[in-house]
Amino acid sequence: MKTKLVVQDVYSDSVDLRGWWPENIEDISLRICVEVGEKNEIGSNNFYFTLSSPEALKKKESSEYFLVKNRTIIVGYFDYKLLYAGVEKIVAECCGESFEESCLQLTRYFDWEYEDFR
Repeated sequence: MKTKLVVQDVYSDSVDLRGWWPENIEDISLRICVEVGEKNEIGSNNFYFTLSSPEALKKKESSEYFLVKNRTIIVGYFDYKLLYAGVEKIVAECCGESFEESCLQLTRYFDWEYEDFR
């Protein structure tokens, strides 16, 4: 039986994402944490990614010819509801035979807090 994962929270240590509205919604770069748990179970694991817009990447890496960003999600503009829904979709698609296998699948998209403990 496949393990069903659920998103328990999506947040940033930098800003309150639910109430935050950037000066320019097309110019954002934030480190995001996603708390993921097993459906109907207590507890969660943390996964991290960088949320960035093309505009922010242009500014940050303007002197770079080659841009390599692992576990970065690019969005055209900031919208918390769309961000949350997108993260939920990714998490729903990563269902393995166990919680650990499901978490390993999530590492295609996110940094896992226990990734280097294997």
